[in-house]
Amino acid sequence: MGNGTLDQAKATAVSLRGAYFTADVAIRQLRLSPAAAADLNTFLANSASIVGGLDLLQGIGTLSEFQTSIGTEAAKLTTYTASKEALRHDVGLPQRDPWFSAHSVGTTIYADDFTNPKSGWLTAAGVKYANGHLVVTAANGGNEGSSPSTPYNFDGSHVSYQADVKLLAPSTTVTYYGLQCAPQAGNLDVHLQGLLGSDGSWIIGHGEQNGNGTYELTAGKPGAPSIKTGSVSNHLRIDCDQSAAGDATVRFYINGTMVGYGDDPLQLAKDNDGGVIVNSQGGPSVTAEYSNWVVSTIGAAG
Repeated sequence: MGNGTLDQAKATAVSLRGAYFTADVAIRQLRLSPAAAADLNTFLANSASIVGGLDLLQGIGTLSEFQTSIGTEAAKLTTYTASKEALRHDVGLPQRDPWFSAHSVGTTIYADDFTNPKSGWLTAAGVKYANGHLVVTAANGGNEGSSPSTPYNFDGSHVSYQADVKLLAPSTTVTYYGLQCAPQAGNLDVHLQGLLGSDGSWIIGHGEQNGNGTYELTAGKPGAPSIKTGSVSNHLRIDCDQSAAGDATVRFYINGTMVGYGDDPLQLAKDNDGGVIVNSQGGPSVTAEYSNWVVSTIGAAG
């Protein structure tokens, strides 16, 4: 392709840069409360990163280099959009993107009350059936999880998982337990997770079972009224939703209340199932029991 095509691409980048800059100016003029200052600073930092990246594109000399670099800037849009939606919430505007709104539960695809010890879940030293529950123990300093050994006949990239979960042996340190989506397509070690902390905090995370642990996509501090702490049961649900090619959204609900969402630039496997996960966070061992596992379609937003 000739330079004319590259020039057109650069002109598009200039137009995009102008749109982001205009959005910055408009948002700076909003009457934001002091509590929204952190959200504003986050948004402006994300926007400035994109604007600066688009400026640098003007110095690129080949179309292939341009396409690689514009892909890098596009990967920033998930974080940019999330910070923009936070600002819309701060000023009382409805969330624009339905992917980030609570969804209803659709039709049940599969359910397991764990009364049948041969229902197909992977068992190991830290996973066993017991008295109508699946009991999962994370050893000292580690994590343990399980999922059905044979994938069920549904699309794992657009489903909701639910279960009742109770800590049996809480650690003296903060530990996490919860649910996880089907693995990343082509990488069974990577899962998106919704985790509840023993102190009432929560994490939506990108977990890697290859020694790299879990890093937060978003998180909440203790104190949410919907969360119970101690050796009591909480009802957990995660929506695992392939919102776009190469972009997965997780919505996390605790006792019927959506506490948050997270986005990660990966592709969920369609032919694998989600499961359960317990993480000792480097502390003493911890045990949780799961009951009433339900897989369903995802209903409408709002």
